[in-house]
Amino acid sequence: MSNSNKKTILLVVWLALLGGLFVGITRLNNLATEPGKTPPPSLPIDLATIQRRWPDILGLAAGPRRGDPQARYTLVEFGDFQCPQCGQARPILEGLLQQAPTQVNLLFFHRPFPNIHKWAIPTAEASEAAAAQGKFWPMYDTLYAHQNDLGSGRYGGYASEIGLDPKAFEAALASHRYREQVVKAAQLADALGITVTPTLLLRNNTTGEITPYAGIDSTMPGSVPGIQGIKQLAAAPPWRASPKTARR
Repeated sequence: MSNSNKKTILLVVWLALLGGLFVGITRLNNLATEPGKTPPPSLPIDLATIQRRWPDILGLAAGPRRGDPQARYTLVEFGDFQCPQCGQARPILEGLLQQAPTQVNLLFFHRPFPNIHKWAIPTAEASEAAAAQGKFWPMYDTLYAHQNDLGSGRYGGYASEIGLDPKAFEAALASHRYREQVVKAAQLADALGITVTPTLLLRNNTTGEITPYAGIDSTMPGSVPGIQGIKQLAAAPPWRASPKTARR
């Protein structure tokens, strides 16, 4: 075989390899942006950093606590309003709050994934605009109730449903007044190792102990409980054995 033929064959093989690599990368990118997909977990969650930065978590949480502010336990939900797994976890969280209204409270922390969910940032901004009028939790309920209808033209109607001042609400959305706040929350979530939604942090406000729950069930070594773990928490919450309250 001549040197010229050898070079031609090598060139064809090289181009085929490059083509396969390009197709593979394209497929991975498509999967990463496919609606309804969640990124793989980066585990374990950095509990040491979470403990150290707990005041920052409280400072960047969206809206007030839902439930008794003096409850012994606090749940922080890192969520994305368009995330299907968040929608699955929401009734479980509601059940926890209803069964023990003086024992646990809930905080929401924005963890949007705009590369996966088209309306992740706009819905987060809408919730903050509602929070400015004292209606974060009504908007939270409304956005989750309409997970399949979160287009940008819908928020004004939802704002009217929960009794917001429509002009102030629309002005906040048009100016993206709360986008920086949402971005800061997402950046802190990254720093804490929160890479899936929902991620829940259950804190015993008396001892400071924090138990994490990831939004997906995983068999990976070191993985934390997922949806099944959240269901188990709802079935046997820790406050049943210790009904004291604590101010924190």
